[in-house]
Amino acid sequence: MKISRTFLRKNFPDAFLALKRALAYNHPGVVDRFVYEYRVDRKFAETVFKDLRRYLWLVYFVTELKEKDLPELRGHDFKVPMFKFMNVMDHFWHVFLLFSEDYENFCEQHFGMRIHHVPEPVSEEMRFNRMRSGKLLLTPEFKGFVDFVWLVHGSDVANRWFLYSTEYKVNSRKTINSRRKRS
Repeated sequence: MKISRTFLRKNFPDAFLALKRALAYNHPGVVDRFVYEYRVDRKFAETVFKDLRRYLWLVYFVTELKEKDLPELRGHDFKVPMFKFMNVMDHFWHVFLLFSEDYENFCEQHFGMRIHHVPEPVSEEMRFNRMRSGKLLLTPEFKGFVDFVWLVHGSDVANRWFLYSTEYKVNSRKTINSRRKRS
């Protein structure tokens, strides 16, 4: 059965209130540290931080979905891994984790739980596909994740998350460079 954003908002109003509150959260110290360490402009860093808070909420939201036994949700396997292509958000998460007490308080205050960092599992098939093609092939898990982000956060957020990997590259000197050609 296909579920809609309206269905989710109607059946999980408290979760969407938690999202609103999480998006209102601000931590200038975390943003400053990311700007300094990765040599990016503040506006970009604030956008990535907001997207990270959306991602963390999504992890929390999946636990809510699994706890509520609704017939419409049966058969859906919601997962929220931190895929390798999301490396800009992943690096921001690492910076947020440096402020461990603030990070734990944020998670507890907004989600009632700590969100643990769980990277994308590396399978033999993924290693083979990466070696063979130079890039990962779309897996059903990846497609399901993209569809879920699109459903919950909308197309603008989903597109931005996946453009991070094509538009920006985190290099070995901890800087984030735009892949766009400058004119």
